Amino acid sequence: MKNNRIRYYLSLWVILFVSIFTSNAQQTDTVYMNNIVSSFKQVTNLPQEKVYLHTDKPYYFAGDTIWLKAYLVNAITHFSGNGSHYVYVELINRKNKVQQRIKIRQREDIFSSFIPLPKSLEASDYYLRAYTHWMLNEKSDYYYSRNLKVFASQSSFIYPEIRYEQKGKKRIATVTFKRPDNTVYAGNYVHYMVRTKPYENKFRQQQTNKNGEIQIDIPEKDKIEQYIYVVLEDKQLKHKHTFYVPDAFDYHVDFFPEGGSLISGCTQKVGIKAIDTNGNSVEVTGSILNSKGDTITHFKSAYAGIGSFMLPISIGEKYKAVVSSITGDMKKEFLLPDPEADKFSLSITERNGIIHYTILHSPQEKLPDNLYLIAHVRGFLLFVQPIQKGQGAVSLKSIPEGILTLTLLDGNYVPHSERLVFVRQNHSTWQLASDKASYGSRSPISLDIHLSDLSGQPIKGDFSLSVTDNYAIKCDSTADNILSNLLLTSDIKGYIETPGYYFKDNSQRLKACLDNLMMTQGWSRFNVEDILKEQQKNPKYFMEIGQTISGKVLDIRNKPLSGKTVNVFVNKRPYPSTQTDNDGVFIVDKLSFADTARAEAQVIEKGKFFRANIRIDRDYFPEAVNTHPYKDAKYEQQNEYIEEMQSPFVREDGVLMLRLPEVVINARSLVKDRFSSYKMDDEEMLAQQDARTALDLVKNVPGFRIIDNRPYINPKYSQRPEHLMSNDVNNRNALRPKEKIDYGRTARFMLDNKTISFNALSLINAEDIVGVHKIDPEVDAAVNITQNLKYLEAAYNEAFESGATLEELEELEVDRQLQKMKDGTQSISGGCIVLTSRTGNLEIPRTSQGDTAFLLGFNRYKSFYSPKYVTDEERKSLVPDNRTTIYWQPQLRTDEKGNASVHFYTADRPSYYTIIIEGITDKGVPCRYEHLLKR
Repeated sequence: MKNNRIRYYLSLWVILFVSIFTSNAQQTDTVYMNNIVSSFKQVTNLPQEKVYLHTDKPYYFAGDTIWLKAYLVNAITHFSGNGSHYVYVELINRKNKVQQRIKIRQREDIFSSFIPLPKSLEASDYYLRAYTHWMLNEKSDYYYSRNLKVFASQSSFIYPEIRYEQKGKKRIATVTFKRPDNTVYAGNYVHYMVRTKPYENKFRQQQTNKNGEIQIDIPEKDKIEQYIYVVLEDKQLKHKHTFYVPDAFDYHVDFFPEGGSLISGCTQKVGIKAIDTNGNSVEVTGSILNSKGDTITHFKSAYAGIGSFMLPISIGEKYKAVVSSITGDMKKEFLLPDPEADKFSLSITERNGIIHYTILHSPQEKLPDNLYLIAHVRGFLLFVQPIQKGQGAVSLKSIPEGILTLTLLDGNYVPHSERLVFVRQNHSTWQLASDKASYGSRSPISLDIHLSDLSGQPIKGDFSLSVTDNYAIKCDSTADNILSNLLLTSDIKGYIETPGYYFKDNSQRLKACLDNLMMTQGWSRFNVEDILKEQQKNPKYFMEIGQTISGKVLDIRNKPLSGKTVNVFVNKRPYPSTQTDNDGVFIVDKLSFADTARAEAQVIEKGKFFRANIRIDRDYFPEAVNTHPYKDAKYEQQNEYIEEMQSPFVREDGVLMLRLPEVVINARSLVKDRFSSYKMDDEEMLAQQDARTALDLVKNVPGFRIIDNRPYINPKYSQRPEHLMSNDVNNRNALRPKEKIDYGRTARFMLDNKTISFNALSLINAEDIVGVHKIDPEVDAAVNITQNLKYLEAAYNEAFESGATLEELEELEVDRQLQKMKDGTQSISGGCIVLTSRTGNLEIPRTSQGDTAFLLGFNRYKSFYSPKYVTDEERKSLVPDNRTTIYWQPQLRTDEKGNASVHFYTADRPSYYTIIIEGITDKGVPCRYEHLLKR
């Protein structure tokens, strides 16, 4: 039914514009027009998707929960449904490492879920990214992406500060380490790393001076984001912090002639865009000078470093701009593009809802006889129109809201100029009525919502609603929202700063700013030239309607085996067997599994395991890359609340008390630290190894060797000894007959205190490992840590009860075990590599028949908790209610009369509440409404 609805509305567009331009079409070459229409059909025939996320808040604190709803729509029509049934959402840190990833399953025709933020999450900048499996066929520019700030919600033992200074050609950073009481960490060792390349950056060490400072030279970097990572050692604790190094202030200004080329002998509109080296806008002012140094005109950016000016272009002249930044007062010069006499440019003006266009050309050149104007919105062709006398007009009355692309073509289908126009259409009116004028603490609130079009007809649609406390949360009206995302940022190339600003109202100033934006951004989702050349690629990734497990069965020569029976288990649950096809491929569908699932595949033949090479297809996730620059956002009146949350002091019963962060001391970690001669238990240090598997990490451990496919720690020989080599000149690497090399005993491996095989290391993802410790053979034999861990833990408990310290017990235990070794009662060990996983109970991969893979399942559904204060006991409870998100409703749907209602209770804090409603109507129109409610 939804397919029929989409085809119905697309056909209405076609009928509308065919009727408008029938007279023109009669004069147009029919073959030419049919060829263009045929080329654009491939765009509408192959579905494309967009994702938008509505979250309950614009920023969060560590320990919060991100409540979200994903809107998945057709990229052309903005209709929902009839697409993918799963959406992937990722929380990614500034180092482009995925912190959390969830898979949202469509439930009751909507995608709603949540992401819990651990209390231990570093306070920093992050970004949310969302996409479907089908969207993997496109570039990551088309995924949903949004920067997200996470603040610390508890105190810290360390408050590091950094300042930068330039000494000659050197740039130096001074880091000061302070405590909450403003005393400094003097004489502490600090390990630090300056990132100058993607991987293998060296860690260095300094000791803080009496002022708690260290000085770090900042070397040149590759084209990557540079940061300084510091770890301060303080007794049993490690304090970690990351400083992102800003580039030295500089800026660049680009000039964009309207239509693409600067045309000699014309007066032409030129757009400007100024950004700094960090990608943020710079407000500028300047003058345009000719080759003689005469000032032709002046200009100034209007908003976000973007503006425009009119330039009279003389034949044979060249121009430059002298620009000053308004804030930094840095003066620079830039050359404008060279004027061209053999090019054409499309120039437009809008008056009263009608676009008047003119083809700019040099007086020395004549326009070709056959020029055509084609127009499309989001890849849907609206019309093909021959151009008469180099000018014409287009009515915007019935054009869908969004970016209208006008392209100038010649008779050979060669594009000469392109101009983007943003079309605004007012579709709806919101009404929100509350049952009271104001509310007390823990009082019920009822809101009645009504949505209608301009004629008063009710509108049905799917929406989500958030209510936040204004004291704690400041909603930014200029940030990306469902209007700016679906209509603007998802269809245009490059980063747009504060896109919500352009949708605050429909004033002439905002229209002018939006038109400047259209001139300085490039079209990306649908390239007309590629469409006409029919360069659409066949999709590589399928549209994910249900959960499946697939793979291949190969023989020992890696050739496909057909007709083999494959049994698949998900979390030990068997599913009906399947057969491999001629390419050895098998697939099992109609599955349903949540969270992380263990998938196993085995080939059975005649009731026995068949020895074959079975490969289950692993989940593929695109590389994390954020193209949005991070900014120091201003939170204005929320500063008081943020400082309150981050303060190390809290007032309890009138007494000011120091609030300390939670510290977990694990006895096993002490044992590991005590006896390991080398350790990698720092996330940044592990990340610098550029490892894919646990084996890659282990290979980087000093003293670890793989000899004749066997693992050793500090082997007796790092290579074959000379006296055991053959004297045969032609075979110097051959061993003498019946002679073996004694490299010592092979190393052992443990994962989360469980013994694993050496072969299993290559099956463990490096991202799952947070610690690698090397215990040398002699120490391993002395303390026998891999076998007597339970004994040592019992001994620690006994020591605590008797008053002895852990250090005293460990020294006694080492002495006792060393004595055993001297007496010959215990053999020398080969040493041990101890791995610690992120979860602490990582599943040990199997290396037996078949294949095992861990696949991402859908996130289990959970409802937002909204307290209800019905009884007097509940209303008088002393448990404070300081919610920042007062209410979250992802399933808000207007009925046949355009009505909906919600009910919730206020919190304790007297404040105003901000209500935000976002969603899409049944006709594919995105809507947004913001309302301020007095608490």
